Amino acid sequence: MTRPNSPKAPGYLPSHSRVQFRARRTDLERADAIEQAVHTARAELARAQDARDAGAQLEHLTAAIVQLVDAQATAVAQLRADSVPWTRIGDALGLTKQAAQSRFGKSS
Repeated sequence: MTRPNSPKAPGYLPSHSRVQFRARRTDLERADAIEQAVHTARAELARAQDARDAGAQLEHLTAAIVQLVDAQATAVAQLRADSVPWTRIGDALGLTKQAAQSRFGKSS
């Protein structure tokens, strides 16, 4: 079974491909999206913990990671929309400025 947010799902786009769209959300929409992603990730982690086989655990762990990566990309896009420098974003991510730019794009 392919999960809807799985990289194998039809129409899936990597998080960095969605950053431009995320930057156009209002602050309330962005906060709601991040809250929903965290809620969904927690639910997937609970399912992973309850799963009886390694395949199901991996599936649920992957779904949680996808949700959190999306939330991270949304937060980065908001910071860039607010003109926060890549150096500060990289520091928050534990990355260099160049690595943050490479991972999330050089858009402003």
